[in-house]
Amino acid sequence: AVGNPLAAPVSISIPIDSTPPTAAITLPAKVVAGSTFVATIIFSEPVMDFNDAGTYVGGGTKQEPIRVNETTYQMSITVTAGIYGELDVRVNGDGDCRDLAGNPFGAEIQALTPIDTTQLVGQISLSSAVAFSGTSLTALITFNEPVRGFTVEDCAVTGGTKGPFESLSAMSYRLTLTAAASGADLVRVSIPPGACNDFQTNPFFDGFPLEAGVEGSAWIVAMPTWASATGSDAYGFWADMTVTSSHGSAVQRFRLIPPGTFTMGSASDEVGRESDEDQHQVTVTEGFWLADNECTQGLWLTVMGANPSHFTAYGLNMPVEQVSWLDVQDFLTGLNTAKPDLSACLPTEAQWEYAARAGTTTPFSLATVTIETINCAPFAGDPYSAWRQKPVVVKSLPANPWGLHEIHGNLWEWCSDVYAEHLGTGPVTDPPGPASGYDRVLRGGDWYNASQWSRSASRVAIGPANLTGTIGFRIAVPLHPEGNG
Repeated sequence: AVGNPLAAPVSISIPIDSTPPTAAITLPAKVVAGSTFVATIIFSEPVMDFNDAGTYVGGGTKQEPIRVNETTYQMSITVTAGIYGELDVRVNGDGDCRDLAGNPFGAEIQALTPIDTTQLVGQISLSSAVAFSGTSLTALITFNEPVRGFTVEDCAVTGGTKGPFESLSAMSYRLTLTAAASGADLVRVSIPPGACNDFQTNPFFDGFPLEAGVEGSAWIVAMPTWASATGSDAYGFWADMTVTSSHGSAVQRFRLIPPGTFTMGSASDEVGRESDEDQHQVTVTEGFWLADNECTQGLWLTVMGANPSHFTAYGLNMPVEQVSWLDVQDFLTGLNTAKPDLSACLPTEAQWEYAARAGTTTPFSLATVTIETINCAPFAGDPYSAWRQKPVVVKSLPANPWGLHEIHGNLWEWCSDVYAEHLGTGPVTDPPGPASGYDRVLRGGDWYNASQWSRSASRVAIGPANLTGTIGFRIAVPLHPEGNG
């Protein structure tokens, strides 16, 4: 049989690709001489056989392009060190790159980006971390390379006013500030991004701007009204308090302790550690004044009219001892009566340890820890004759980094807190101690016991009525808006 013929013609058409692929090159807004970065090349359609031969880099060295997907490649480029100008990256089509239809890569594609020799970085250093209200301080502004177009108008100041501005070099400037007399906690100097440009040797390029803003600040403290003298030295700011009565006259120097955060307690492997030294983070939000020495027999006598100490044969500059926590409360009441704007108190144990550590994390805050620097029982290997067997005159031994003498050893020092056996391991802010309880806290060690008890973290619980020839105290003064700063 004869089959049925094709009733009608059938056809199909397939488009012929005759359009060559194109590409786009993505580079950073700028590159730094000597650095390595990745350039991204994206084709308009899938391509085959794209390789190093199809690229060109002027101003750097390149690696073989790495295929990310059928249209995207990445190429690592190292910019030549010590050059300036522009980095030139091209896809030139000299290789065998083509699309899937066989069309070769079309017109050359070029991308340029500026080359910087270094990234412009600024820094502001204030002459002091603390400023008394209404006083002057200086801000040293430095850059890591020469800059152009930097003026005093580029410096923003809050909490104070601008004074004289001078250029010290093409990389450094000095601005004088006056801290606000009231209404501010900080005087701050800041420079915003883009305030100035670096100085490029390329005459056709204005230079790169400051990319990240910088700032510096100082803590403002009101001049204490109770102070008979104030000043600053290598340890920071100090204020003297003078007390006069019918029983005599005495001067106590206080050190300004700044606010901050520290790790209270001791590490599990610290030699001499006791179980009540839980390590945890503490933030002290308010600065305070702390006596740079233990309260002297002379100051106690001036306020109280009698000297309870056992070691009276060595002069009134010996620290007062044989005073209970309760006795100290009576003394503080008398002192505050004599100096109504003082508000003297005992430090909390968090304040005490914060000041004792003075920014250190070691068991002791002193640079050298020997029987020569700490008044305690002899260290291992010391002769028995090295043991002083009594307190020393205040300020006889080296101060810690914040100017506090005999903070380790000499006499145990009362703190305001009720004793808590465990302080916890979580972060806390301005801990006042337990709301109730009997025993109080002693800190700092003494002349009688071994050095392990003189560590910054060492704590002892004792009843508030106890008194011995190994216990004294150190006065604290809070900062208040009125009177104390």
